[in-house]
Amino acid sequence: MSFKVYPGEIVGLAGLVGAGRTELVRAIFGASNLKSGEIYVDDKLVKINSPIDAISKGIAHVPESRKEQGLFLSMSVKENILMAELKKHSKSGVVRWKDVNATADRYIKELSIKIASPDQSVSNLSGGNQQKAVIAPQENKDIMKD
Repeated sequence: MSFKVYPGEIVGLAGLVGAGRTELVRAIFGASNLKSGEIYVDDKLVKINSPIDAISKGIAHVPESRKEQGLFLSMSVKENILMAELKKHSKSGVVRWKDVNATADRYIKELSIKIASPDQSVSNLSGGNQQKAVIAPQENKDIMKD
């Protein structure tokens, strides 16, 4: 399969169960091994071994089942939003909650996530707002750089 995705575009793949769409998306995102093929970002060949690599290259992914694969349902909205950025907001294993709160507030505002509070359980959000919580940290390409 070959396709181009331009900045800001959202691509969805459709097909019958077992046709390989899930496996393809997981491989592009680094959640599964890419057995063959190449991925280019900005006309440069990239190696994606993990979701962190994909995110750092500007590739985001909303899994088929956000509740089973994309969210920690027993945790708050802000905790879910910042899970992928935890390394950036901690030092020697200690989380800097002031930074976490400010960054979560920024993502919530930028993506217009409808919530009562950042501390609200993500399980209480609508499906669309849950998807925004999944994608929020992927909006920032540099999240894992120190």
